[in-house]
Amino acid sequence: MSSEKRISVKSVRLALATLLSEAATSLNNKVSIDWPENKTTKKVVVLGFDGTEHTLLENWVKEGKLPNIAKLMTSGSYSTLNTTTPSQSPTAWSSFATGTNPGKHNVMDFIIRDPGTYTPTIGIIEVDSGSIGKPVIKPIQRGKTFWEILSEKGIKSKIIKVPITFPTRPMNGKLLSGLGTPDASGSIGTFSYYTTAKTTYIDNDMAYYLYNLENKNILDTKIQGPKTFSQKLTIKRYDNSVDLTVGNKTINLKVGEWSDYIEITFNIIGPLYRESGIAKFYLEESEPDLKLYLSPVSFDPAKPFYNISYPVDFAKSLANENGNFKSVGFSADVWALKEERISDEVFLQDLHNTFDEEIKIMKSEMKKNDWNVYVQVFQATDLVQHMFWRYLDSNNIRHKANSKYQDAILTVYEKMDKVIGEAQKIMSPDTTFIIMSDHGFGPYNKSVDLNAWLVDNGYMTLKDSSKRGDWITDLRSTDLWSNVDWSKTKAYAIGMGSLYINLKDREGKGIVITSEYQKLRDEIKNKLSKLKDGNVIVTSSIDKSEEVMHGEYVCNAPDLLIGFTKGYRISWQTTFGAVPKQVIFVNDNNFSGDHISIAPKLVPGIFISNNKFKNEEKSIMDIAPTVLNYFDIETPSEMDGKIIL
Repeated sequence: MSSEKRISVKSVRLALATLLSEAATSLNNKVSIDWPENKTTKKVVVLGFDGTEHTLLENWVKEGKLPNIAKLMTSGSYSTLNTTTPSQSPTAWSSFATGTNPGKHNVMDFIIRDPGTYTPTIGIIEVDSGSIGKPVIKPIQRGKTFWEILSEKGIKSKIIKVPITFPTRPMNGKLLSGLGTPDASGSIGTFSYYTTAKTTYIDNDMAYYLYNLENKNILDTKIQGPKTFSQKLTIKRYDNSVDLTVGNKTINLKVGEWSDYIEITFNIIGPLYRESGIAKFYLEESEPDLKLYLSPVSFDPAKPFYNISYPVDFAKSLANENGNFKSVGFSADVWALKEERISDEVFLQDLHNTFDEEIKIMKSEMKKNDWNVYVQVFQATDLVQHMFWRYLDSNNIRHKANSKYQDAILTVYEKMDKVIGEAQKIMSPDTTFIIMSDHGFGPYNKSVDLNAWLVDNGYMTLKDSSKRGDWITDLRSTDLWSNVDWSKTKAYAIGMGSLYINLKDREGKGIVITSEYQKLRDEIKNKLSKLKDGNVIVTSSIDKSEEVMHGEYVCNAPDLLIGFTKGYRISWQTTFGAVPKQVIFVNDNNFSGDHISIAPKLVPGIFISNNKFKNEEKSIMDIAPTVLNYFDIETPSEMDGKIIL
């Protein structure tokens, strides 16, 4: 017998699970467009290293550890790069792509709410019912990307792993989608863990599949796919290895080893309607207890169930030329390390293996003379800082002095430096080269729960205050807000630092009338700005949406955007609308660095180029109009960025 447990925010997963199990009708929608010809020989390369922190970069340059970056900083340009409000990757990369502020591109948060029901949902795609009952998948991101504008002028681009490019859209060139691409189960990255040891969830912050199995030599279990579909997995145990049978293929895996990519097929409707994915196993232990990890199941690039590239066969050609690669948006499994289902060492092996896959693709695709603009984003810099900042920060509860992992972040930065050097060898000397990041980073030592603060300050009322506490109970309930008395609640928080007023005629059970709206926001902003942890003021910025963005979609923005002082971050509990007992509490897990909900002014990105750019303050919105201007294309009126070259 096996026992499978699953922690999930139902509404967040529903959109993506529905997408994957029913949207195959658009899989082969190959759009053929006759783009105009343009004979320009100009070239631009933009390499994005997500989350690169300028203070770390500057220190390691001074120490001589990043020689390629140091040369560019001396001979070309270097500065910080202002990020967006909020300082989140989906929001910032959308501003990079469109040259607009969030009020125009509409990407506000990883997690947004349905104002009618208050339930959380994914904030990076839309799922609408089609005319024949099948969902139509659309990006939440609005506006044209700069590569779409270049396409209209006959200029070819190659866009690799840029966030919020799923689902893909037609362009003059080629594109492989990045962050936001789901896994085969319909989530942003859900791993599986198989064990005979008595165990339960560690933190329960993020969903994964935990299979508690009987202590037998031969075990029959499953690999979860979209909705209720799964693939049988048989595990045969030996002293120091296991045989794993998936479909008609059996492999032997030794303790301490990764498997190669394994093809996993989910039969949606018999043999005619299948979803094919790939994933890797890692065996920690076979005896006395089985401890087996399975990575999130990526779409198989050679035969994806849903478009992850444009044109549709581009992903297949990449796999044929370079070998299989992860297609799921998150390139390393931070949740598995957070939940302590893999070790630091195993996480780093996975991160570097994926980084190497991406570098191989870059070198192969840059060498082809089929582009004028080449853009690729690497996530390793971001993900390693999320998980290993604790080794840099002696204030973190999990800090270990003189650890073998104290240089884990530096090692990734050194690899970034080598990637930059490899790119320079490939590109012609007259190529304009830009290296940038979407935001910076900082420590995450304490969590701040806004809903707990709202309850304590009388802005949220609970039906039963004795039930306040263990937020896992909230997440397991059908209604995450079941204990909230909306008839007496004026404000609530959901997402990554987003606070909403319970406004009448906007929220499903709103009570705050329009004439009281501004006064209430001012009151909450004033009180929150004084929130202290000992002598430390916890909040560094509290912005009304209309103060930091403008445009058609400001109406979809939070009423207040909270930015914390470095060292503090929004609690995972707030993200999904729960109400713990404490407002401020120690973050005691491996997820020890962040940028999300930290005040944007405290976590700027970086900007480096081989060209001399204007010596002025730069924003991530400036990249798009600057690239267009390089090709003599006038900046569209809707863009907010400025030309900086």
